[in-house]
Amino acid sequence: MTNKISLRKIILLSLIAILLVVYILQLVISGANDGYTLNLKEVPDTIVIKNKTNSEINLINTNGTWLLKDANENSENANLIIPANVETVKQMIDAISKINVLGLVSKNDDNERYGFSDNELIKVVVQKDGKVLRTLELGKNSSTYQQVYGKIDNSKDVLLISGNPKLTFDVTFEDLKSPVETAPENPVANSTAE
Repeated sequence: MTNKISLRKIILLSLIAILLVVYILQLVISGANDGYTLNLKEVPDTIVIKNKTNSEINLINTNGTWLLKDANENSENANLIIPANVETVKQMIDAISKINVLGLVSKNDDNERYGFSDNELIKVVVQKDGKVLRTLELGKNSSTYQQVYGKIDNSKDVLLISGNPKLTFDVTFEDLKSPVETAPENPVANSTAE
């Protein structure tokens, strides 16, 4: 009976040791493939967002002022150019200027699996003086919503991107409008109405 217990203990300890070695090897291998950061060297003056509904929104910096333009001819805001929400634009510039890539997920152009189909894809193109600085395609969110699957600069490689920039770029024309201040009441109009 003691031999059976000893044999069981030896087998169990051996399995634990093997699992520990496998775990350490995985840590070493994954440590060699830590993520990396992609930084833009220039500040963009144009941001083009093509969202899930296939509508296109343009943000254009003109003389230091960010303007919002709905590029969709069928939209009620077609070709309307108004001031953009500066805080939201700053968040977008921060998100696109520093992208934290956790790792390569797939080298295949696997659009459906990672959410690069028309109903989920958000495409962002940033430019400076007409030159494209970066193209970012955002697909499905990860299960924790802390990361998103993405493609950068028209590559077919699917990457896991930290910080989920999709939350920043999943916006509508209305979301990007500059907050409107309400005009003060007109005392002259009020006095004549009495």
